[in-house]
Amino acid sequence: MNGTKTRPLTILSAFVFAGCVALLDVLSTTPLWTALYVIPVVWIALWSTAEDVRVVSMAAIVVTGFDFLPCFLPHGERIVCDGGARLIALGAIWLTVLLALSRKKSQRTFRWISLSGK
Repeated sequence: MNGTKTRPLTILSAFVFAGCVALLDVLSTTPLWTALYVIPVVWIALWSTAEDVRVVSMAAIVVTGFDFLPCFLPHGERIVCDGGARLIALGAIWLTVLLALSRKKSQRTFRWISLSGK
């Protein structure tokens, strides 16, 4: 792979952002913040190399865990686990992963075709 790994700072900054969104989501009484969970996945998908497929999947798994974290934490009498909003966010996260992986595959294919034509 000759040093084509994604920079650790990119991964760290996306996960820090995801942690901040999770903290806001846990402290909030509404599932307003669930839409922001897509941002770290897009961030890593755009700034990672075409060969780093696992990083995008790992980000989606972590963000999915953060999305459902408020459902398992005690909040007293408040109901924070709005299943509809969380399922919409879950669908958006994994649709983003599918599109990002498709884009990365086409980048690798284009690179392979352009190398074989020389």
